[in-house]
Amino acid sequence: LEAMKEDFADLDTVKGQIEKQLGIEAGRELSECIIFARNLLDTLTPRLAERSRQGWVVDGHGDLHSRNIFLLPEPVIFDCIEFNPHFREVDVLNELAFLSMDLDFYGARYLEEPLLQAYLRENPCISDDADWAIFSYYKWYRANVRLKVNALKAMQNGNAGTESNVEEYWQLFITYYHMLVEEGVRRFN
Repeated sequence: LEAMKEDFADLDTVKGQIEKQLGIEAGRELSECIIFARNLLDTLTPRLAERSRQGWVVDGHGDLHSRNIFLLPEPVIFDCIEFNPHFREVDVLNELAFLSMDLDFYGARYLEEPLLQAYLRENPCISDDADWAIFSYYKWYRANVRLKVNALKAMQNGNAGTESNVEEYWQLFITYYHMLVEEGVRRFN
C-alpha cells in the first residue's frame, strides 16, 4: 500500500512543468489529488488486501495499453515490463484500467463497455462497489503515469506535441479525480 501511495505521489516530481504549462492552480490541484489518493487508498486497503489473497494480483504485463496489442486473428500482446517486477506484479484491474484509460485518451470510450463485458465474462474480477472504486482509482493512476511521462519529455525537449499531451493527460487525470470524488461521496459516506 505504501508503494502505491509513493508511486502516485511521484507525480509531484513534475509539478514545476505542470505549473509552467497549466498554471499555479494546476499545481495546487495536483497537491489536492495526492492527498485524496492517499486517503482513498487508506479507505480501500481492506479490499485491496482481500483481492491479493483471492489471487487477483498477478505477474502480468505491466504496460498493457493500445500500442502494445496487435489485433490479428489471435490478438498479440507484447512489450511486457520484464525489468521491474514492481511494475508487472499488479492487480488485474490495474492492467484492465490501463487499457481502458488509453481508450478514453484516444477518444474510443465507446469501446470500454464491450472490453469490460468481455473481460469480466472470462475473469469475474469485479464483485462490488469497492472493486469498481479500485478500477476507477487505477484508471486515474494510469493517467497519472502518462501525465508524468509526458511532462518529463516536455521538460527534456519542450516540443509542442509533448506539451499538448501534457495538457490532454492533465484533463483526463482531473476528470478521473472529479469522478472519484463523486464516487467517494456516494459509496463511502
